[in-house]
Amino acid sequence: MTRTLLALAALALLAPAGRGDEPEPGTPLALIHNPRVQREIKLSDKQAEAVKSVTDEAGLHKALRLTQLKRLTQISYQKRGGAAVLDEAVMKHLGLADDQKARILSIWKNKELTLQMKLKVARFKTAEDRPLYILNNRRDAGDDVLRELTDDQKKTFAALQGK
Repeated sequence: MTRTLLALAALALLAPAGRGDEPEPGTPLALIHNPRVQREIKLSDKQAEAVKSVTDEAGLHKALRLTQLKRLTQISYQKRGGAAVLDEAVMKHLGLADDQKARILSIWKNKELTLQMKLKVARFKTAEDRPLYILNNRRDAGDDVLRELTDDQKKTFAALQGK
């Protein structure tokens, strides 16, 4: 129990820093406002209106049908790539061993710390360059995370991502 709580606390600390009240890019809360995602999960007009005010996962569960939630989660895993492996539910579903979890958390923490140090001294030509730089670094970190999975775990994760 304590180990699980520590892992959850570590995940919260190591997760990419958000911008205030905005949900993290690629999470279901961020994706639900994308019109292409809304079409993909077949939101009704009434649901599309309802999700405008959703601010948490519980709100998503109220507004969406189970099949829509499942597809939204798949899209989130696709968008986030290896970073989605940091989700406790994904770790559990993949059956990660404790040593794998520790390596994955260490990889993400080290990559995130390196990114934060680089961002302190980096100079970007345009406003769009900074988020792109962050996205690319986190994508690379996610790729490093995926390399820690066994072949069977990679197949399971691919199945979690859906089509």
